[in-house]
Amino acid sequence: MSLTQLQQRHSVRKYTSQPLDETCVNALRAAITDINTHEAGMRFQLITDDPEPFRGFGRSYGFFSGVRNYIAAVVDTSYTNYRERAGFFGMQLVMKACALGLGTCFVSGTYSASHTGARVRVGEELLFLITVGHEDTHAKAGLIASLATRIIHRKHIDAESLLESDIPLKTLYEDIPSLPEALQALACAPSAMNKRPTRLHITRQGHDYEIKASVAAGNPAYEIDLGIALYSISDILPGAWDWGNPATLLRY
Repeated sequence: MSLTQLQQRHSVRKYTSQPLDETCVNALRAAITDINTHEAGMRFQLITDDPEPFRGFGRSYGFFSGVRNYIAAVVDTSYTNYRERAGFFGMQLVMKACALGLGTCFVSGTYSASHTGARVRVGEELLFLITVGHEDTHAKAGLIASLATRIIHRKHIDAESLLESDIPLKTLYEDIPSLPEALQALACAPSAMNKRPTRLHITRQGHDYEIKASVAAGNPAYEIDLGIALYSISDILPGAWDWGNPATLLRY
C-alpha cells in the first residue's frame, strides 16, 4: 500500500445500482476470511444486496444513497483493544476494496443496526459498517449535503501538526527518512467527522528513537480511529505496532 493509494481513497456516500461482480465479492470474502481466521475476536461479514440499514437516513449526516452492500465489523468484546484492532483491519479491507475499483465509507452511526444482515452473537458488538459499491459520480448533492461536506472538509490538515516531539523536525526527518510520508498518510487517514485525533509522539531513547501513536482517552470512536491511522502508516514506518493507547512501534 502506497501513500498515493491512500491519498486517492475518499469517502463515497452515493452509489449506483450496479451489483458487485463475482470477482469483487470473492476477493473481499477471501480478505475477510483471512482476518477472521488469524485475528482473535474479529468477525467481519460482507453483506450484499441489502439496502435496509440505510432506509430513513437519507437526510442525516453523510447523506448516503444507493447503499446495497456493506462490511459489518462484528467483534468479540472480551478481547483487549478490540476497537483499535477493528479499525486497523477495517482499514485493511477498505484499501482492498479500493484496489478492486470500489468506493467505500466508514459508517459509525447513520444506519439502523437492528436492520443489518450481520449476525451478532452474545458477547459481540457491531462497531461500524463499511459501505462498498460503485460510486455514482453523476449524482448531485443537495444544498444541505453540500454545505455539510464543505464544513467537514474545509480545514486543511497540516501533516506536521500531527507530530508531537521536542526533537527538531529537521533532525527527525534526517534520522527517520520515512517520517514525512508517514505524517502525510496520517493526515489523509479517515476518522470520525474528519477530526484526525491520532498523534505521533517521538522521543529519544539512547541512540535510537521511540515512536508512539495515541488518541485522547474517553472517546470509544477515537480508539477505532487510532486503529485506522495505524494501518495507514504501517507500510511506511518500519516495524510493527503493539496495540494500546498509546500504541508503540516495535522493532524500529
